[in-house]
Amino acid sequence: MTSNDLFCINDYDCIGFDMDHTMVQYKLPDTFRLQYQCVVDFLVNEKSYCPKTFNMENYEKFEDFSQRGIIFDIVKGNFVKLDKNGVVVSCTHGMRECDAEETMSYYGEDRVWPLFQTLKEKVYNAEGYWIIENFFLMPVCSIMGQMVEEADKRNDGKHLSTYKPLYVQMIEALALSFDNKSFRKDIGGFFPAFKRNQEKYIKKIPQSVVDWIRSLRKAGKVVALITDSYTDFASHLMEYALGPDWTNDFDFIVTHANKPNFFTPSYKDRCFVNNDANGDESTEVKDTLKPHTIYSLGNAWKFEETLKAYTGRDEVKVVYFGDSMKSDVFPPKHLKGWDTVAVLEELEAEEVHFHKNNQSVYHQAKRPKIKPLLKEEKLLIASSQWGSFFTHPQSSHQDGTTSNGKQNGSTSNDEVHEINTFWGDIIRRYSDLAIPLLDYLAETSVTEKFPKFTDSQFGFFPSAPRSILKDHCMDEKNGKNE
Repeated sequence: MTSNDLFCINDYDCIGFDMDHTMVQYKLPDTFRLQYQCVVDFLVNEKSYCPKTFNMENYEKFEDFSQRGIIFDIVKGNFVKLDKNGVVVSCTHGMRECDAEETMSYYGEDRVWPLFQTLKEKVYNAEGYWIIENFFLMPVCSIMGQMVEEADKRNDGKHLSTYKPLYVQMIEALALSFDNKSFRKDIGGFFPAFKRNQEKYIKKIPQSVVDWIRSLRKAGKVVALITDSYTDFASHLMEYALGPDWTNDFDFIVTHANKPNFFTPSYKDRCFVNNDANGDESTEVKDTLKPHTIYSLGNAWKFEETLKAYTGRDEVKVVYFGDSMKSDVFPPKHLKGWDTVAVLEELEAEEVHFHKNNQSVYHQAKRPKIKPLLKEEKLLIASSQWGSFFTHPQSSHQDGTTSNGKQNGSTSNDEVHEINTFWGDIIRRYSDLAIPLLDYLAETSVTEKFPKFTDSQFGFFPSAPRSILKDHCMDEKNGKNE
């Protein structure tokens, strides 16, 4: 193993962090319920949907339907899970699972999703599909599915030519809940509830993580917070999660970064802007950024110029931590050349497998002294219907798989192997390291080294999820699971 195969945070001049679900963790059960309720209220009150169908009882009933990474086919009204080659390995129409025959009727005998090339190149939303890629969208998956089924019922059971009008209604509901103006105007349901009872929805940043950030700065590292959230919401959130003097713990702070545009070459000329006393974006920044000051917009190239001026170095090396594949992992790596660490609570939800035969020679992983995800949180993140976020099981035959990966007529004794999902492949190709929470690195030394993702090794720390370990799969099959 060479130095190029190892990740060490001491190798970087700047360590950047996303805020939501990276630096700050949400209490997912209550947050998911709130998000669901806000969208349901909008659809019932503003779009005349039936409250007997769209209500909180159905949230509890269908909560297993939601998973990060599934994609809504706006034209066909389907949710699909893709493998790394664009093959549809699981499919539903609305909420209803589709078997292999029906899936092929939508996507052909090879089941290759027709918009896969666009998705692969952009790793972002485009005409015809909607990625359920973050925890703010997960709770509304089942609502979208129910909307499709209701529309079909009103159409005498026939499929619509397109489900775009339903998608537009969903976006309207989400915009009311999460638009930056809603926070200041105290409208939309989500922000008003959040302001009144933020301790119900937000976790305090663990002291171990706070101490780690401060130790990085003491070691001469530049620490930055780069978030898509607007200044007023970001400030409100960080004041609660970290304290009133939170800006002192970050050398540079960028809000409303508008990722992935922040990392996109066509935005190289977009300036950073100042924020006035009310948190409104005002004048353009003419010089380099000042430490411990909140700015908005800008781009990664101008940010690097500030880093060079601040450190006195001709070149700077940056690593960025974030939870979003389409905003925090793919763009900084692919478009800007920054290294990335994917912060994936799915690792915790699918259970990190601590096994003596799976430990790095550089770090004998131990369970960190952190507060693990609650069982209810794990059940929300992981889905028994869709399976693992990272892998998808198939029978040993490559044809005729149903939505659960088994060949029609197969038995439970069929050989099973794991294949990468589209998102599993993105993680492996565009992140250097993947961790469940910042807490795991916070208990390690700044000079500690960890295996990175390469063609021949995983970069999961402290270990891979159980679903991805072949030896664990065989142990389970042989009744030897720990």
